[in-house]
Amino acid sequence: MRDLENHPLGMGGVAIEHAANEKYLGDWVSELGCKESIDDTIKERMRKLTSKTNDIILLADAPMMGADGSSMAAIRLYEAIVIPALLFNCESWIGITETQINELQGFQDKFIRKLLHLPTSTPKAILHWDSGMEMMKWRIAKRKLLFLKKMMTKENSNICKRSILNETILGIEGLGHECKALAITLGLPDLRDSHATTCRADIVKAIRRHSETTTKEEVEASRKVGDRAEDTPRDREYLKHMTLPDSRIWMRVRAKSIKGVKVNNKRSHNDLRCRFCDDDTEESQEHLVTCSGGEFERRKLKMTKVEDKVTFWRRMTKKISDWGRGVS
Repeated sequence: MRDLENHPLGMGGVAIEHAANEKYLGDWVSELGCKESIDDTIKERMRKLTSKTNDIILLADAPMMGADGSSMAAIRLYEAIVIPALLFNCESWIGITETQINELQGFQDKFIRKLLHLPTSTPKAILHWDSGMEMMKWRIAKRKLLFLKKMMTKENSNICKRSILNETILGIEGLGHECKALAITLGLPDLRDSHATTCRADIVKAIRRHSETTTKEEVEASRKVGDRAEDTPRDREYLKHMTLPDSRIWMRVRAKSIKGVKVNNKRSHNDLRCRFCDDDTEESQEHLVTCSGGEFERRKLKMTKVEDKVTFWRRMTKKISDWGRGVS
């Protein structure tokens, strides 16, 4: 080591300095091992893609982006531009940890919160349930399974296929081992089996079904938004048929995060009684929908229609804000 310090390696008369990590084929390779390599790759990609997600959010408010009457334009851009760059070559991320998956999921959650103007206190469960975006864990799982399926159709001379077969023989916990565990979880046969008839559509369908099931269980386990789990697909797919301004309001309603409502901000109030009526009732979102103090805000509205509920909450939010500022 001392010799190397005194007489460093060189090329073309230029000393080659020691580097803890280097970029190779799109990934960062660390001298410390696979885990650190994945960690460096994820952090660097998130750093570079943050500006792109911010640009997408700025574009989302342009009138032309909502020409189809939905809120999906920004999400489609995110899926088309950000996700491929973020998860490029993730099939090779062997031994990816829960912490690293949570970092990736947090990056996606942050995009949704910023797009819909949601507070950080918004329950992640409703964020995952209502956005309809695939969880990062299952995005990576799908890519690994599809890659393995593709490799197993190659000739035995293919170096990737030989690597997968050798790890099985030697008992190494590599891609084949991870995909076997995923297949068991998803109810699929072992894709390393040459007789397996599983096709691409079967893998995609199994991932979608399992992802929806786990997301629903996450909602059901939430104390704040557990009742949202029983909603119909139409109730929670409003991003597909509501404009972005309306979706921002309705997501707050569903997440029970309307700003200023006392029950939503219990720590900020000693008295939770409704300030808009004489009933001895807590000021919750459910109460305000029928509160006598909100009759003017409900004028000419049918409170059975989602569109009219959005209008009511737009008016009611203004009333709560004015009350907080002392405006009569």
